[in-house]
Amino acid sequence: MRRRFRLFIPVLFLISGLPGLVHADNEDGDMEGAAHANEGFYIGIGLGGGFVSGEAKVTLEPVSEDGTIRIPGEQCTHEYSTCARTNYGSGLGTMLRLGYNIRGAVALEAAFIGHGGKLGKKNQEGQGHISFNVVVHPTGIANLANPDRLLNMRWDPYLLLGGGLSYGGYHAKFDDDTKGWEGTDLQFGAGINFRATPHMVVGFDVRVTTIFHGLYLFDWGEDLSFTAEDDPTSIVTTPMLTLSYHP
Repeated sequence: MRRRFRLFIPVLFLISGLPGLVHADNEDGDMEGAAHANEGFYIGIGLGGGFVSGEAKVTLEPVSEDGTIRIPGEQCTHEYSTCARTNYGSGLGTMLRLGYNIRGAVALEAAFIGHGGKLGKKNQEGQGHISFNVVVHPTGIANLANPDRLLNMRWDPYLLLGGGLSYGGYHAKFDDDTKGWEGTDLQFGAGINFRATPHMVVGFDVRVTTIFHGLYLFDWGEDLSFTAEDDPTSIVTTPMLTLSYHP
């Protein structure tokens, strides 16, 4: 996990500093793709992967006086940590996002990210994250602060921060019931857009979502759920290629 963050830090540094490399050099400052190029509503999709780092064994909170868990199945009565885990859902990832960009500088965005593995099989697993983020565009901010020296916004890096809700499901080895978690999350990330046409934008986006798992779902169909002794967390990294439409 530490290795991923060491790789992520220089990417953030590079993306944050990129706007200063290209300027709108003409005297009128109206080079194609200059200030406020991506202002207004946008909708986008993403395709990539989701990589989960979580706990293989989570201790559930006892619900009886003798300290055992009243869950059907012998594996969950005493060795109940084998039932609950948070290291599931790595695999193919997709994203849908809707947002509104204000003067090319700051955007308010809602995004859904889904990812999973073993797709199409009986033991498939996956997670979904609904987040509401503030997206900051350093190039647009620089143009608002210094309108006499506009930076070219055809290349448009950004940083984002927000949070929302996460949920997911997987199959244990001892029965056919779908297990899973519900919880809240904190999300941050970075990316870069390239305006290929006046309305179409391609790019690369990477987000790191920290999930705070609140409720363990032993059986989705029977609505049988438990809480954990501690507050288990997991970290999901989702790099994706993106395509966005700006009307």
